[in-house]
Amino acid sequence: MRLHERQILPRLIDLSMRQQRLVDYRRATISAARGTVVEIGIGSGHNLSLYGPPVDRVFALDPSPELLTMAESRLAEARRPVILLRASAEALPMPDRSVDTIVTTWTLCTIRDPIKALREIRRALKPDGRLLFVEHGLAPEPRIQRWQNWLTPCWRPLPAAAISTARWMI
Repeated sequence: MRLHERQILPRLIDLSMRQQRLVDYRRATISAARGTVVEIGIGSGHNLSLYGPPVDRVFALDPSPELLTMAESRLAEARRPVILLRASAEALPMPDRSVDTIVTTWTLCTIRDPIKALREIRRALKPDGRLLFVEHGLAPEPRIQRWQNWLTPCWRPLPAAAISTARWMI
């Protein structure tokens, strides 16, 4: 694994998620979580303290061991039981129809195969389960696009048809 993926990217993710202006978005999204929760892309764990009593436990997933180590340092802030798992959204380690809520905050852009991830989300959610998310898109400015692509090298824009299809898979 390259230095960028092991050292630089985890710290940039942590730094960007510390922004105060994102807290309200994260809090509003996570406040709707209930029961057994899977958070895809836990990152450095900034969401852990936001899960309240309606949540039984949180399975916090991330493919990055570096980010999971950072998240581990925030476990003491969690008000609900948390299980950290090294896993990707394309292969959720959950049985079919076993999850009440799946949360993802600014994560889909980092997933190599977002369509496969959305299918996995649908598979793991109970029939009355909920997908809660906050996401962004590719910036319209070319200079910012270059930064986005550098910060998240596996990000690939989806064609419009794929986005339309993904909307109906949930």
